[in-house]
Amino acid sequence: MAAVFAILGWDMISAPVSRAVTGGLMYNPWKGSALSEGGNWGDHIGRSSGGGNDYPFGSGTHIVAPATGTLRKTGGSGEFLAGDAGGAGTRYILELDNPVNRVLDAVAGEGGGPLVALAFQHLSSGQPSGHYNAGSHVVTSGDTGDGPAHFHIHGLNSSGQRLRFLAFINADGPGVPSAATSGNGEDMPIVIRLGSTGSWPGTYSVSQGFIRRWNMSTADSQNRIADAQFLAATWNPSGEIEDVTMAKFRAILDALDIPHADPGTPATSALPLSPETQWSRMEQIRAAVAP
Repeated sequence: MAAVFAILGWDMISAPVSRAVTGGLMYNPWKGSALSEGGNWGDHIGRSSGGGNDYPFGSGTHIVAPATGTLRKTGGSGEFLAGDAGGAGTRYILELDNPVNRVLDAVAGEGGGPLVALAFQHLSSGQPSGHYNAGSHVVTSGDTGDGPAHFHIHGLNSSGQRLRFLAFINADGPGVPSAATSGNGEDMPIVIRLGSTGSWPGTYSVSQGFIRRWNMSTADSQNRIADAQFLAATWNPSGEIEDVTMAKFRAILDALDIPHADPGTPATSALPLSPETQWSRMEQIRAAVAP
């Protein structure tokens, strides 16, 4: 979320949200780092390379464990294979002590169920196989496999289907459950308004993994506009709906790894959530900030 605030020229704000965490804990050690160009989940799915996220870390960067688990450098099969993974380079698998439950709804290309393991790819080296606590150095980035040096991460469910790592973040640090939204941003929507020209005019709320258009031509459109204004008053530093350019809007979506349409394509074809899921999300946000 820090990247989004930088795009908008805002300072970070803190808005407490009470959120019960069940299952294992996982944090994002790289929450202040931008993804590589072409490195978000949708980019991977678009080029049929399997889902994941890429960070532009140079070879030799120490990578720490986002959760506690057992590191494996060899063995396994399929998506759980550790060792030489062809185009994915050297892959290590971190099998978590406790499965982590989903925080954000799934997007295209994701499996279902809890996250039970993490896959790290394109590595130069790693620590010996064994048990490591969250925050411990486990692997080192490299340039093995396809592409220049970078770090790739994705989650796995028990069936070996890939999961979006960023959709399972529920802690602000090793073993520290999230108590406020300023740490990872899952529940911190930004309310923005695009200009009246172009193919995407309207008022939107965006947060990590979600995009919602509020002023659709429906019978309850006025209620939805009121909800957008409620969000803005609650979360935006100015207390108002923020006017942004089309280029800035796309930059915000990219920074939050939110799928969206190509330029010139109506936004409604790119919304990753059903209206029912979107409305449920609004109710969750309302309940979280209610007095």
